[in-house]
Amino acid sequence: MSVSSEIQFAENPEDRVPVILIVDVSPSMEDKIAELNDGYSGYIADLLADPLASLRVELAIVTCGDGNRFIPFDRAENHRREFQIDAAGSTPLGGAVTMALHELELRKQEYKRNGINYYRPWLWIMSDGEPNDDNWRQAAANARKAEEDKKVSVYCVGIGDAQGMVENLREFSPTRTAKLDKLKFREMFKWLSNSQKKVSQDKATGAAVQLDPVTDWATAFR
Repeated sequence: MSVSSEIQFAENPEDRVPVILIVDVSPSMEDKIAELNDGYSGYIADLLADPLASLRVELAIVTCGDGNRFIPFDRAENHRREFQIDAAGSTPLGGAVTMALHELELRKQEYKRNGINYYRPWLWIMSDGEPNDDNWRQAAANARKAEEDKKVSVYCVGIGDAQGMVENLREFSPTRTAKLDKLKFREMFKWLSNSQKKVSQDKATGAAVQLDPVTDWATAFR
């Protein structure tokens, strides 16, 4: 564990709500990236406006494109950014999910070593295409197993109208996959920030929190 993590936990011993966003940055997202960035900016602002969520919600990001990249866990104030489109045309979603699940487990180990309580992690997957790396079905099975074991809550959001997109995303999360209505990223991220604020304010880290419907920005999760 890095010294910076030790200092971070010492300065902020609040319970954590760990969230990993998997963001598709393949070229097919080029006409959607402005709306994505606008919605993401609002998401960060919403978290920072809530005193407790700003301390408890911890974000990490995996960009899914020409070589998946991991941006480590940190408070929302340190995750102000804009996503850029990668040049290559691949959507290696299996590798991105494998990376995210691995990093989540490492972070949970850090929490435990430092006596930090945490809520069940969220894995939020956004993609507008079909996975095209060789190991994606195994990664999907691993995500389903992690959710069955209550290690993580997996959510998938399909963007656009690519054939087979939603069906493939359901391989990762059979009960929490939805299709974004048009490009309502702002509404989607508002729902996400509201949900995480609710979770962060709950007194019991193992309790189930009732979340709002998603039908104003997407099809219902199923």
